[in-house]
Amino acid sequence: MSLRLKIITAFVFCIIIIVFPLLFILETTVKTSNMEQAESQTLQLIESKSNEIGAWLNQRINEIRIIHEYAATNDLDPKTIRPYLTRLNRTLSTQYGNSNETFAIGANDGYGWVNDSITINISGRDYFEKVMSSDLEYVISKPIISKSDGTPAFIICYPIVNDDNKKKK
Repeated sequence: MSLRLKIITAFVFCIIIIVFPLLFILETTVKTSNMEQAESQTLQLIESKSNEIGAWLNQRINEIRIIHEYAATNDLDPKTIRPYLTRLNRTLSTQYGNSNETFAIGANDGYGWVNDSITINISGRDYFEKVMSSDLEYVISKPIISKSDGTPAFIICYPIVNDDNKKKK
């Protein structure tokens, strides 16, 4: 082996001994840093979406509280409630971009009205039973499939109470 080949081999060997550990350290550091950054961004996204969903849900609950204060709602007079719900759902469908009904009002037996022609029956459903048998202000159902259009939905069950904070009978 010539001296030139020995020097080149030694030089390449030294380069390999120095460069590969540096590459390993660099790759490990960058990988860890990228993973931490990705995790941080994912947590920020989850928190942002959580806040967005919480704000949306609070808005719906506030709307239900306002509807609850409407005199016809408290009286449970079907002649007044059904046209009111038809107007309310028509107005809200343009606001939310949802052509299906958004709100329904029912009695403590689980039967209610969505509009002039559509009725509902939620008696026997766990969220209805839970809100009627507890002091909770409202109960949110697990996701269900809407019968009107087959899309996922959930129900916020909010009992109508009188001035003494008793559920309407």
